[in-house]
Amino acid sequence: ATGKNVFDAIRLRPSNALQTSLFVSTLGRQFLISTILISLKDAGERDRLRGTTFVQLNWLLFTWTFLTGLGEGVYAFVSKSALPKLPMLPVSLVFLITSICFDLEKKGQLVWNVDKGRWTKNDTGRTT
Repeated sequence: ATGKNVFDAIRLRPSNALQTSLFVSTLGRQFLISTILISLKDAGERDRLRGTTFVQLNWLLFTWTFLTGLGEGVYAFVSKSALPKLPMLPVSLVFLITSICFDLEKKGQLVWNVDKGRWTKNDTGRTT
């Protein structure tokens, strides 16, 4: 019996070219998502998350995690898994809520209340 390890997935043989492609694609996506998360973390530490680029990165991460969660759900349904595993859907909610709040702040409907540590409705009528 041959041992299963990472290098078995990388070997290019006609029988597992699809597996190799999926493995390399997965690594690429993980690298991209990790880079985006590090950028958002750095921006958060510098209190710069309200910039357009960072709001768009939040929307991108929401879209990716939501579609991944849907894919997991479809796979669980098709494979008739007893316990569907959908860990990405709750994760996507974090990015969705953050993106919506930042968008509403840009439109002047919400403001971040530093004293209360939460979003509040903008009663002043001013936009940021």
